[in-house]
Amino acid sequence: MSRQTLVALASGMLFGAGLAISGMTDPARVSAFLDVGGSWDPTLAFVMGGALLPMAAAWALVRRRGRPLVADAFHLPSTTPIDARLLGGAALFGIGWGVAGLCPGPAVAALAVAPVPALVFCVGMTTGFVLFRLLPAPPSKGSSMEFTHLADNFAVSAQLDVADVERARRAGFRSIIANRLDGEDARQPSAAQIAAEATRLGLAFAHIPIGFTQAGDADADAMARAMRELPKPILAYCRTGTRSAALWALGLAPDSEPGELVRRAAAAGHKITALMPSLRRRAGGR
Repeated sequence: MSRQTLVALASGMLFGAGLAISGMTDPARVSAFLDVGGSWDPTLAFVMGGALLPMAAAWALVRRRGRPLVADAFHLPSTTPIDARLLGGAALFGIGWGVAGLCPGPAVAALAVAPVPALVFCVGMTTGFVLFRLLPAPPSKGSSMEFTHLADNFAVSAQLDVADVERARRAGFRSIIANRLDGEDARQPSAAQIAAEATRLGLAFAHIPIGFTQAGDADADAMARAMRELPKPILAYCRTGTRSAALWALGLAPDSEPGELVRRAAAAGHKITALMPSLRRRAGGR
C-alpha cells in the first residue's frame, strides 16, 4: 500500500470518526439543528465552527506550499462561479438534508452505525445521480459557441458539439485538444466523436482529460507537449473552458510569469488563482 493511500485511509477514518462523535450521523439531531423555526438544537453549529478553524489553518498552509507532501498537486477547484446552477443545486441539497437528516459524507459514515437507513439514503442518492445523467440534452449552443483567446495561437471554449468542429475549422483552428473526461455528462459527445469529426475535416486532435480538481504535473507536461507539437492555432475545450485555461497556464508556467498567466486567463473570463502555488512551483519559484 502506497504512502498516499495510507494517508488517504487515515484521513478518511479521522473524518468518519469526527462525524460520528459529533452527532452528524444522527438524522434526528441534524433535523433539530435545521428546524430553526421550531425546537432548534444549535449544538451542531459549534461542530461546524470548530471544523472551520483547522480548515482555515490548512488553507493558509496550502497557499504557501507548492505541493502536498504525498501527491503531485493540491486538488483545488479551478472555478468559483456563483450562478443559477450552483444556487439551485444548493437549495435542492438543503431540502434533501432537511428531509432526510443526512448528507453524503455522514451517510457513508452512518453505514457503520445505522446501516439500513443509511443504505436507503445512499441508494436514493445514487439514483439521483443516475437520473441526472439521463436528463434530455439542453438545446445546442450552435452558433453561440464562443472561442475565447488566451494567446494569439491558443483559445478555449466550453464543450464542443460535433457540429462545432466545422465552426472551429472555419475560424482558422488547425488543432483541437479535449480536456474533459468522457462520461461526465450523458449528454456530451465523446472525445472519440469529436476526434473523428476533426480528422474528417483535416484537424489534429489530442485528448488530455482531467477531472474537476487541479491537474498534476503529468497532465501539465502532456499539455505543454501538445501545445509545442500540434499545428497552430489550437482550440482546447472542457465543460466551461476553465480546465483548459488551467492546463494552458500550467503547461506554460516553466517559461512564463505566473501572475501574467493568471491575469490573461481572468481577462478571458476564467478564474484560476487557486493554481498560483502550482504555477509558481513549476516556474521555479518565480
